[in-house]
Amino acid sequence: MIPACSNATGPALLSGSLARKAPDPQAVELGELQALRYPNFKAGNEGELRVYVAPVTGAVATVACALPDEAVGKFVADCDRIAASLQLRRGEPIPLGPDESYERKLDKAIATLNKSTKGRAAALRKADTAAGQAQAATALQAAYRKAARSLRGATDNPQVSNGAIVAALTGLANAYGRLATAARAEDEAAYGAARGRIRDGEKRVKAALKAV
Repeated sequence: MIPACSNATGPALLSGSLARKAPDPQAVELGELQALRYPNFKAGNEGELRVYVAPVTGAVATVACALPDEAVGKFVADCDRIAASLQLRRGEPIPLGPDESYERKLDKAIATLNKSTKGRAAALRKADTAAGQAQAATALQAAYRKAARSLRGATDNPQVSNGAIVAALTGLANAYGRLATAARAEDEAAYGAARGRIRDGEKRVKAALKAV
């Protein structure tokens, strides 16, 4: 049995590669902790893993039991019993499920962002001079930076992929910064490349928000 803490985020409480191949979890209690149990993780030649993940402030408490193929039934009950004895040395338990406090913060930040970018995006589309394009792009850069800053540290609940949202907003802000720089330099190639970065950045922001 291997107890540990991980920095995974998202509702599956697993890192990206593991989350993609994980079986459906079961909600269980490990003492004072609410946890997800993944009962049938395939571990190659090592047989199956029985994995437990519990959200705590700033991390995911993780327990994994190796279950050899020839003795799975024998070890399952012992694994569950030992996992249920898990005790935290730091952090606080977090209930499974939506983080309503964070969702309110996110809704407010995105509403403010949408309000501030609507006119500026229109101004960028209408700008017919390099100076106008640079001014509008700089304003959009500032708006996305402000949104990212307002969400940084907004929650310590690992069930929420807040870091991905902040990173996506920051990336889009940087793309608008590149657009402003290209406009000032009247560099058409760099301007086109920056527009491509903006399109990619918008997709990343949408994907990150959809994952909440």
